Amino acid sequence: MSRNLSLDLLRIMAMFMILILHSIVFMDMSDISFPKCLLYDTEIALCRSGVNVFVLLTGYFLCKDNQNFRKIYTLVASILFFNIILLSIKQILLGGVTLHTLITCLSPFKYWFINCYIGLMLLAPYIIIAIKDMPHKTFDMLVLILTLTNVLFGRFIGTADGFSLLWFINLFMIGQRLKRTSIQYSQKKIILLLIASITIHVIWSFILLNNIEILDSYNVGISGVYSNIFCLTTSVCLFLLFKQSSLTAHSKIISFFALSAFAVYLISENFIIKPGIWKIWNSLLTYTNTSNNIMAFLSMQLFFCSLLFIVCVIIDRLRLFVFNLLNIDRFIYHLDLQTNKLLNFVVNKI
Repeated sequence: MSRNLSLDLLRIMAMFMILILHSIVFMDMSDISFPKCLLYDTEIALCRSGVNVFVLLTGYFLCKDNQNFRKIYTLVASILFFNIILLSIKQILLGGVTLHTLITCLSPFKYWFINCYIGLMLLAPYIIIAIKDMPHKTFDMLVLILTLTNVLFGRFIGTADGFSLLWFINLFMIGQRLKRTSIQYSQKKIILLLIASITIHVIWSFILLNNIEILDSYNVGISGVYSNIFCLTTSVCLFLLFKQSSLTAHSKIISFFALSAFAVYLISENFIIKPGIWKIWNSLLTYTNTSNNIMAFLSMQLFFCSLLFIVCVIIDRLRLFVFNLLNIDRFIYHLDLQTNKLLNFVVNKI
């Protein structure tokens, strides 16, 4: 499938929204006034969809029905590279790196998102084979049942809040369904639905904050993090808005940043520097005293997250340079071939 610049821009936006989300989640929340609470809840209602959008994009673009381990190996190699580089920088600047930290950095599986994403990549070819010749009505019913199961009964089946492989499979299949449709939806209706979804989400958040009993009595279909109905609606609306847009300007800039968008998550969430990143953020807010002024806070938030995004992209460009220098991609290509040969051998034996 040919590249869609609008969806590449959405990929960049999704990762930037995750940074905005984390700047709220990891911020000192003492002494919150009503206007600030309203701002934070609105940002969370919008930016929480960034995770869902990224998985929707994966479902939309992935079309191969054969097992391909190259993406997984590249992802693991990238994580290990970032761990080594960031740990080296930390040792040079601050010191105090322990043997336990050194051993821990050799494991790429410290991210809930990555664990679910790798699981999805392993299952994706089989999902594509299963749904490839499935009639649209049957596929629609399957997606609807899976979505309702996750949204309404997630707490009871262990997928509460969307931190699960089953939710990623659900989003992947929605992405596959969106790829099949050629219907052009009204942009105005999509925007109205997006605004309504975010507004209801914010209002509901206030209800939950003031009535904790409601939070206990309702299931995660309404109050969950990623798998709640409002977050899903916001995610699909954003996807449709960008999918139906035709963007041609600034193609090189968009492609440059889109290539490293995933790395922004990997680096900013890296266990070696993550605490330090948000400690700097909170110290910056305290030093500049911008948290008490909404416009000043938004400006500082935009500046900090933009700077963090750019720094992560630069680090990823270093990774690409090193990988090219050491011919890592060629090594991964051969490793993928050998893995598939081994897999075919095992399957044939069985």
